[in-house]
Amino acid sequence: AKEKGIELTVSISPNTPYHIVIDDHRLRQVIMNFMSNAVKFTERGSVELSITTLESNESEAIIEFSVQDSGIGIDEQQQKRIF
Repeated sequence: AKEKGIELTVSISPNTPYHIVIDDHRLRQVIMNFMSNAVKFTERGSVELSITTLESNESEAIIEFSVQDSGIGIDEQQQKRIF
């Protein structure tokens, strides 16, 4: 990203728990794959990782991770295959 001049940002909702129990290896792998893909297909602009807590209580949380970029996007037919 630095070589391409792409701005990387991370936004974390204020209600996101500081500590969570999760398979950090798998989560890191998925996030890095999405971030790498976003940087790969973004010629200029930015890539943002957003972490949002949708629901939480004392023992559980539903957390959404999303990656947005200003790149070319994914063809609609390919989106159907991926998702």
